[in-house]
Amino acid sequence: MTVIQDYQYGPLADDDNTRFIQLYPAAHFEDPIRVDIVERAYDASRTQDPVGYEALSYAWGSDEDSAYVFVGANSRLRVRHNVTQILRYLRDGITPGCTVRTLWIDAICINQADDEEKGKQVTMMGKLYACATSVLIWTGEPGCDLQALQRSFERKIEYTRDGEARFMQFFETGWFTRRWVVQEIMHAREAYIISGSGTMQWQQFRVFVEHLEQNVSYEAVTPHFTAILHRLSNLTAVRDTKSDELSQCDENTTGAQTDRIVAGAENMTTLLTRFSTTRCADDRDRIYALRSLSSTSIVVDYQVSVNELYDRLSKIEVIRFPMAIMSCAGSFGGLAASWVPDWRLPMRYRPFQSSLKYECSTLPVGVSLATVENSLLTIQATFGGVVDSVVDPPGPEHETEERTLYRWGNYFVQHHAIGTPEQKSMDAMILYCALRVIPMEDDVADPHPSPYKAQLRSRWENILRRWNSYEKWNRKRKPILRLLSEANRIGLAHTKEGRSCFFTSAGLFGIGPDTIQIGDYLVNMPGCDSMMALRPVDAEKNLEQMYGDMGSSQHPAMTVVGDCWIPELVKSNRENTASNLRTFHIV
Repeated sequence: MTVIQDYQYGPLADDDNTRFIQLYPAAHFEDPIRVDIVERAYDASRTQDPVGYEALSYAWGSDEDSAYVFVGANSRLRVRHNVTQILRYLRDGITPGCTVRTLWIDAICINQADDEEKGKQVTMMGKLYACATSVLIWTGEPGCDLQALQRSFERKIEYTRDGEARFMQFFETGWFTRRWVVQEIMHAREAYIISGSGTMQWQQFRVFVEHLEQNVSYEAVTPHFTAILHRLSNLTAVRDTKSDELSQCDENTTGAQTDRIVAGAENMTTLLTRFSTTRCADDRDRIYALRSLSSTSIVVDYQVSVNELYDRLSKIEVIRFPMAIMSCAGSFGGLAASWVPDWRLPMRYRPFQSSLKYECSTLPVGVSLATVENSLLTIQATFGGVVDSVVDPPGPEHETEERTLYRWGNYFVQHHAIGTPEQKSMDAMILYCALRVIPMEDDVADPHPSPYKAQLRSRWENILRRWNSYEKWNRKRKPILRLLSEANRIGLAHTKEGRSCFFTSAGLFGIGPDTIQIGDYLVNMPGCDSMMALRPVDAEKNLEQMYGDMGSSQHPAMTVVGDCWIPELVKSNRENTASNLRTFHIV
């Protein structure tokens, strides 16, 4: 009788190698899963013995449920139960006459107990998916299956709250909320969604999501469903038309796809904000899962703690994108240093787009606008004033957006001390419309906005058309349009989501985090439209003992509050030079 032993991983012979499983057919669906594990170079250009394989994209599932996969003749490997179920369905799909299906699946092909190996394999994860003949997206066993979605698409129905239930079960499966899938889809030459025995090409699914966006009555569905649809829109936008064209190419596809991704790479902070609602089991993977899509270089190391990794990333990113890092620290919350974002926390509000996109330049004299020593961040910025008054917080009851705008409008009129009552009324209208401007997370000049964004844009344009009907306001129209254009361009988000409004001691109106307080400083880095609110540190703290000699500064040490938008300073901020810079220490 053959003794079955636990499978033992050996070290990989080469850093460019990975393991693949060869999945064998079976007579019955519930038969044990039998595979061989082989080591090969994943990149066909690096070996004389290339292997064609499919890469699996799936949600990991529960640790509590486990089962065995049998490797070779006399060993077994414990895996999550959902892995064995996936392999059973894929085994059923083996083409008649074929004896094996070659797959790459991280749960088996990476030794999960070896942090050093895992770090190396995760580093090349993007290329592993790019070199696969196709990426198989497993969304779950049959439930609300793909055929049902396809039928609803063909009937061209309008989606209301009554129809939500048909799609919620499917769209809320673990795959659609998983962070790793972003790069897995982005790098794929060709991708297929699999739900049980149903299959749909990714291009077809993208068309379905676009159709869903166009036919949803946003007033009739729940905010939760709208949020899911918004997340789907972000995900399907990851692969654009060029990606689908590339999927039809030959073996050169991998190089073309990779080059396109590198050319379009964004800073890590922007990616972490855009995909903040996606999840992963290991909090370090919040960064590693997006690494291959980012222009920010960060070493994959599973031997560092989560806090240490977030600190390392912030110290790398803050030199080039100081406004982005500080804005996210205000939005997500900070770690030991207030300017280091804690990416595990839910995002309280969306940072302004100008904060995320602005890249820090170098001063003419060769001095950087941002420097870091230990946990002390020093920035060069202009002083924009002090917060003098803040709108009253909402009551204990849930407040609608209309009520928020009404409360803010009253605050604006009461505290605006300049001009006649007629001008104050006009200013209140400017405020109202500026706050209702559409949230834009991508470039405002995008010629193909999503249907969801198009609906919001249409609402904004309707407000503009109404203004045109009032002759007495015509003389004011140009500054109004300019103000709205600026608000639109920087991505002013929904007002009630973690934001508040205030006036400075100079009488300037601004919008900032709802944590902003009287006495907070407002500073601006040269060329950036949005500003940063900083709070002086308690004078009782002995900062020299904590941080040593901080160097000269005209101001006390500060902590980050968050990014702000002050309409009247937008133009001067953009034209701001290095002539009036001051030094601010942020702890």
